[in-house]
Amino acid sequence: MGRHTVISPRRCLMTRRLMLAWYALALVLAPLGTLSAQEAFWQTTSGPARYPVQALAISPDGLIFAGTDGGGIFRSDDGGMTWIQTNQGLTHPYVSSLAIDPEGRIFAGTGSLSAGGSGVFRSDDRGETWTAVNTGLWNPHVVCLALDRANGILYAGTWNLPKNPGGVFRSTDGGRTWVRASNGLKNPYVLSLAVTPNGDVYAGTGALRPFGAFGGSVFRSTDQGASWTEISAGMDDVPVTALLVTPQGQVLAGTLNGDLYRLLGRSWVRFFQFNALVLALIANEQGHIFAATYGFGVFRSTDGGRTWTEMNVGLTDLYVLSLALKPDDGTLFAGTSAGGIFRSVASTLER
Repeated sequence: MGRHTVISPRRCLMTRRLMLAWYALALVLAPLGTLSAQEAFWQTTSGPARYPVQALAISPDGLIFAGTDGGGIFRSDDGGMTWIQTNQGLTHPYVSSLAIDPEGRIFAGTGSLSAGGSGVFRSDDRGETWTAVNTGLWNPHVVCLALDRANGILYAGTWNLPKNPGGVFRSTDGGRTWVRASNGLKNPYVLSLAVTPNGDVYAGTGALRPFGAFGGSVFRSTDQGASWTEISAGMDDVPVTALLVTPQGQVLAGTLNGDLYRLLGRSWVRFFQFNALVLALIANEQGHIFAATYGFGVFRSTDGGRTWTEMNVGLTDLYVLSLALKPDDGTLFAGTSAGGIFRSVASTLER
């Protein structure tokens, strides 16, 4: 049938309300199989249960930020147990993505299908105040953000609009100015981004329209976004909703239909299938990988993704949209669709 399938973006409700209505029907199609249960893993926090938690990020000094769909940004100063709303200057409360650079500057990407987008906002004071930083970012629908920490580059993945082409935008001055960096990026609907330690950039693409469907794949840039090459061999034509570069250097991709892929050279190898939409992938310093799924909660792999275990005891909302790890103690946080924010009872690191 060619490159056509029903698809959805990651962590951004620009299309999520349409997609979730469709995806709810798919939850009954297949069980996850033989994934064993675990002892108590999660505890609830006072995080915002009223709003879907689209993004989570942790600052170098341990502050935790949550970007929500409709409620703006929340911050926790006590390890995630209590949260306060911090929206001064944030004129668009639909936050799709968060990124924090080594200097502690916080970037928030905004956008939703119902309310549009207002580009990127930056805070230099621990989230107390926010300022729009959009010079040159002429597409305001930001779906995802990623930092090249080694080279000081911020990337924004955007949603293609009729009058504002999407794709990837790049900033080399802390978001003050942007340039479109999408030469060769044949699919301008960017759902996910990841950057390797040496600065290679991966962009996962895909799109959903009420009366049509588009294929999805991964593109790679080895020149800081100046040009892109599609890497699709071995991968189904579905939207790539999550990307991860592990501490061991593996590049992993999660898709709408629940497949997990590993990049080997210029080809993808499917190594697991959840039968559940994968919305986030994250790994701790020991290489343990965590996957957030829509409807089946969180899973962990301690063997590079060969086997997976459910980590859902205490997680009362299995529709998980975002994940974050505290690097100092390995605490895992999960943002959900309607249950607020959860934190792991114990560290995810093996001592």
